[in-house]
Amino acid sequence: AKSKGAKIVVISMKNKSPMSDMADLTIQIGNDDSFGLTKGMPMGTTFELSTLIYLEAVISELIHAKGLTEEGMRAIHANLE
Repeated sequence: AKSKGAKIVVISMKNKSPMSDMADLTIQIGNDDSFGLTKGMPMGTTFELSTLIYLEAVISELIHAKGLTEEGMRAIHANLE
């Protein structure tokens, strides 16, 4: 994606990593000590849920700030796969 001009954003518990070194922006959510073991939420589920909530809030804010509609967003949605 980067070779095609896309910006790379990494979301991680760590502010430094090989991936963040390649990224244009690193967003740190918590840290290694923030998400301890929680019964019923194995192997990073708490971090993943925190990231989901963060990204939903970012999308909501962008939609509001740009005055977008869901239909308009669907029309311009791209897949970089």
